[in-house]
Amino acid sequence: MADDRRTYTQEDVNAILRRALDRQELASGLSHRELLETAKEVGIEPAALERAITEVEQERELAALREQWRLEKKAALRASLIAWAWVSLLLVLVDVFTPGGPWFYWVIAPWALLLTVRALRLQQGPTPRQLERMDRRRRRDHRRREFERQVGQGAALLGSAIEQGASLLLQRLEEKRQEAEQRRLRGPRGSA
Repeated sequence: MADDRRTYTQEDVNAILRRALDRQELASGLSHRELLETAKEVGIEPAALERAITEVEQERELAALREQWRLEKKAALRASLIAWAWVSLLLVLVDVFTPGGPWFYWVIAPWALLLTVRALRLQQGPTPRQLERMDRRRRRDHRRREFERQVGQGAALLGSAIEQGASLLLQRLEEKRQEAEQRRLRGPRGSA
């Protein structure tokens, strides 16, 4: 039987709940409503939970931006290293087959130093300014894609409306043509 007289500090409660949640797998997660109800049962105010949710979502977005930055920079560094290796090989070959002293290292060494600086910078991660710039670009691209999607939907609706209007117009013209044909076949009125 558990001892109900024990008390726990906030730090203990956080650690215990975190460990219990880590050990228990949720089948499909919790809905927002279920999370609010659960928090309410343990005495967490809804406003505090909403702030925590917002913070977690922001941290997740920031981590995704950091990872995106790292992957982009890593790919660029890899491409630069490949270019450096090929150019270095070419320069060494040119140096070997031309008269005079060795000179290729005057090109290869500074370039290698710059690549080393880039690699070290990759290890440090993005600056807040770089993350902000990436976030602005991501949001701008999202707005542009959303605008293009809406324009596409509007164009489809407009096309459908034009098609319906043209169909109705053609139908009405056909009715008028049939009415005129019937009048012509009946002959002029008053002649009998």
